[in-house]
Amino acid sequence: MGAPTDLADIRDQIDELDGELRDLLLARAQLVDQVAKAKAASGDTVTLRPQREAAQIAKLAEWQKTNAPDMSLAGLVAIWREIIGMALYQQGGLEVVCTADGAASARAHFGASVSYRVVTDAAQALAGVSENSVAVIALPQAQAAYDTIQVVARLPATGPAQALCYGVGVDEGTEEQVTLVRSAQPLGTGKELYRADDMVLSEIDSALTGAQIADQFADKAIWLGTYRRPISNQGEQ
Repeated sequence: MGAPTDLADIRDQIDELDGELRDLLLARAQLVDQVAKAKAASGDTVTLRPQREAAQIAKLAEWQKTNAPDMSLAGLVAIWREIIGMALYQQGGLEVVCTADGAASARAHFGASVSYRVVTDAAQALAGVSENSVAVIALPQAQAAYDTIQVVARLPATGPAQALCYGVGVDEGTEEQVTLVRSAQPLGTGKELYRADDMVLSEIDSALTGAQIADQFADKAIWLGTYRRPISNQGEQ
């Protein structure tokens, strides 16, 4: 007779914690609303802050490693990505333009609260990038950056790279950055993400500009963007 009562007590405690979680989500949403108003007042029109998001995920991963190693990091990241997606929705929403090959990575990363549009090729996806939209394409479709459009993240946040997220480049002043380059042949430096017959994608462990890449590698490499070092790299330091 004791076990069912104990189980019921445990479930009651879980229900209480669920209520607290809901209250905390509401409190967070109220702060996000203040962020949206502050951004509007300052004229800040860029919805996505990928390096801030990556920093939040990095803190989560460090917490999981130290305090909750038995919890699934992938599951925790998925929960946090949904919370971030809801915040993006609150601030006016985000459109994710993706190719068919990049759609699964896009949906897994950005979650259920943003909108998606699937297009036929990478050029169309990149043409859809704006201050309120990003493009997600699979690694084999990697394109050179142009104007203010660059790679701002690679997906997923954990595990081997599968896709690239292009957006409006914004200097967020963060550390722990890497630079993504495309070359025809292996460069012999950095972390190789992808290799095909005519293309190699590599991450160089520092923040470099297009001019610096040109100086360092002459015409052997093309700058694609800089972004915060992914979680999967951090264990390799």
